[in-house]
Amino acid sequence: MNIATHIKINNIIPIIEINNEEVAPETPIANFGIYDVQLTDKSPLCGISMVEAKIPEKYSSMVIAIERNGEYLDQLNTIIFQPGDKVHFVGPKDIIHSLA
Repeated sequence: MNIATHIKINNIIPIIEINNEEVAPETPIANFGIYDVQLTDKSPLCGISMVEAKIPEKYSSMVIAIERNGEYLDQLNTIIFQPGDKVHFVGPKDIIHSLA
């Protein structure tokens, strides 16, 4: 699987269009970017799948990659989040960092 680097991913940010009706009103658009966090055992994501987590709806964010034990995982929608996973997101910085 070919995973894009942060530099390549940063090049797509100007292309991403944010529909104000889809973004929660309290989410500042200027705060959007590409961020990664390492999940702890206290993360609200641990123990559930990406589908169950409803990340776009609940956190106005999108997962772009999950790294576990130094390797990027395939079939992200079937992965169960675990403590130690490094998750790469596009979304609001403050919300993403609260998911660690």
